Amino acid sequence: MPFEGYPAGPVRWVPLPEPFLQDVLPHVDDLYLLHVLLFAFWYLSWREGRPRYVPEPAFRRLLEWPVWQALGEGAEARLRQSLERAVAEGYLLRGEARDALGQPVALYFLPTPKGRAAWEALRLGRWRPQPDPDEPVAIDVARPNIFRLYETHIGPLTPLIAERLEQAARTYPHEWIEEAFRLAVERNVRHWRYIEAILRRWYEEGRDDRTPGRRAEASPEKFRDSPYAALYRGE
Repeated sequence: MPFEGYPAGPVRWVPLPEPFLQDVLPHVDDLYLLHVLLFAFWYLSWREGRPRYVPEPAFRRLLEWPVWQALGEGAEARLRQSLERAVAEGYLLRGEARDALGQPVALYFLPTPKGRAAWEALRLGRWRPQPDPDEPVAIDVARPNIFRLYETHIGPLTPLIAERLEQAARTYPHEWIEEAFRLAVERNVRHWRYIEAILRRWYEEGRDDRTPGRRAEASPEKFRDSPYAALYRGE
């Protein structure tokens, strides 16, 4: 039966980002993968204002489509394969949590800034289960100030750097962290290894003269003679 056209009156639109049309779509050579990606955009378009993800069970709605039903018993395997490929090629981000019954559930995010923030928060354990099959976990995307300092003064976060920042935030006082970032910016040595070395030195040796409450202005000479001299030179 031919398509009869779009109905009159208001029609809800599902936006697609231009990079998807320019950089992703030309490389999608599999109909089932395309269905997975378009379904993710459609599903997430209903979730504005919340940490947006697609629970893996939601993708099972695809199995009701005629082209998937034509696969017969192989439909579920093809769905798993398509999801794995979407993650492997960077079109979706995958995280895992547990629902209110303690059962594992996979969650999929778009690799947008907001999607990455929610994915990172999930990966770092900032989530809690909820008794809602459409939203099985709530995710706290509020991030420590150290993340904002890093993005402002150094650059985009990576999962490995996020773990190291999280550890530093648990280990050092926030005023130390702010001061170490300030010193790195003033000296134009914008490397996390250098900031981490400052914090470690203060932790092990004390901040300069160790006067409580005094803002440290670490001596360049002391750093040049320290084990972190190479970092001071930006090596």
